[in-house]
Amino acid sequence: MLHFSERNGYVSPSKVLIRETITTEIENCIYNCYSTLREDMEACNLSYQDLEKHLWIKFMNRRVSEFKTTWDWYGSVISPYLSSQEVEWNKKLDLIEETIEFLRSDYCYSQPLENFVQNINSEFERLSYGYRIVNNQVTPILDEVQISAIQKPLESPTVHENIRRHLNNALRLYSQRPQADYQNSIKESISAVECLCRSITEENTLGKALSKLEKSGAIIHPLLKEVFTRLYSYANQGDTGIRHALMNSENNYVPQSEEALYMLVSCCSFVNYICEKQSRIQ
Repeated sequence: MLHFSERNGYVSPSKVLIRETITTEIENCIYNCYSTLREDMEACNLSYQDLEKHLWIKFMNRRVSEFKTTWDWYGSVISPYLSSQEVEWNKKLDLIEETIEFLRSDYCYSQPLENFVQNINSEFERLSYGYRIVNNQVTPILDEVQISAIQKPLESPTVHENIRRHLNNALRLYSQRPQADYQNSIKESISAVECLCRSITEENTLGKALSKLEKSGAIIHPLLKEVFTRLYSYANQGDTGIRHALMNSENNYVPQSEEALYMLVSCCSFVNYICEKQSRIQ
C-alpha cells in the first residue's frame, strides 16, 4: 500500500537536493564530462593520455609501469575510479579538482578547461547536486541548515496541508528532470507564504498579514519585515514571469537555479519563523 506521502507526491529534500554522496546518475554524468573533455583536448591537438597519466601517478598514486598496460582508447583511469565502491564520494570530487589543476598548468588547456567546468556545473545543476565549481574548486551550495529549513515545514504536523503542498511543489519543480521549472518553483514557494498568511490572519497580502500578526502580539523586527516584504515584491515583478505573464520579450529577467533555491529556503524559513511566532502568542 502506498503511504500518504507517496500518494500525494511528497518528496524528501535530502533525496532530491543531493549532497555528501554521489549517485550512479552523477557518476555517469561526470564520466560523460570527461569524455567531452577528451574530445575537446584532441580537437586542440592535446594529449588526453597525459592527463590520465598524471591522475594515475600523482592522484591515484599508482605505479607508472602499470599505466600503459591498463590504458586503451576509451580510457581506463577515470571510469573505474568513479564507479568503484571502495572510493569515497569526496575523493571522486577530488578527482575533478585535480583535473582542473592539471588543466590550469598550461595556457594551451584553457579552452578545454573552460568547457569542462561549464559542463560539470551544468550537469550538477541539472541533477540538483549540492555542489558547483567555483574559483576552480568544488564548492558546496547547500548545507545541513538549509536542508533542515526545507525539511521542517514539510514534516511538521502544525503546518497547514496546503502550505506543505505548495512547498512540496516548489521542491519538485526545482528538482524535476530533465528540465527544472525555476519560475514556477519560486511561484509555489511564495504561494506557500501567501497561504500561511491567509491561514493565520485571513489577509491576502503579506504586508497586511505581518501587520495583523504584530497587532496580536508577535514581535517582528522592522528590518526583517522589510526583507520579507521585498522578497514578496520580487516574486510579483512584471519582468520575471513568476506571478504574472511577461508583458514583453525584451530585457526580461529569467530566474535560475540559484534564485529558486534561495526563495525555497527563504520561504521555508519564513514559514518556520512565523509558525514559531504564532505559537508564542497563542
